[in-house]
Amino acid sequence: MHSTIINDLRTARPVASSCLTSQRSRLSTIVLPAIRRIDDQILLSQGQCVDILLDLYLATDDIGLRWSIGERIEEIRGLTVVLGEDMLADLDAILDIAESTDALEAGFRAA
Repeated sequence: MHSTIINDLRTARPVASSCLTSQRSRLSTIVLPAIRRIDDQILLSQGQCVDILLDLYLATDDIGLRWSIGERIEEIRGLTVVLGEDMLADLDAILDIAESTDALEAGFRAA
């Protein structure tokens, strides 16, 4: 069962995407500074992680990526702290998914 916040987010309007701007590059503007901030931390506050994930959620218009980010928010919502290495892995995975999405979209445009 999803919380009200997640349901509200799923109906939020995403940032308009441009054919000239890839998902990966849009998300990198959020992910890379976040990685620099949290790279040396062992434990992160749950709120800090949710803030980063919400920023990413609103920065993408890809339904699959939004679903993945929403699921991760649900997973950590009841925690007090999140392992830094887990959050770094999440951010890495989000960029990987965005890159895959970009490749698929480029393939569709080329066809």
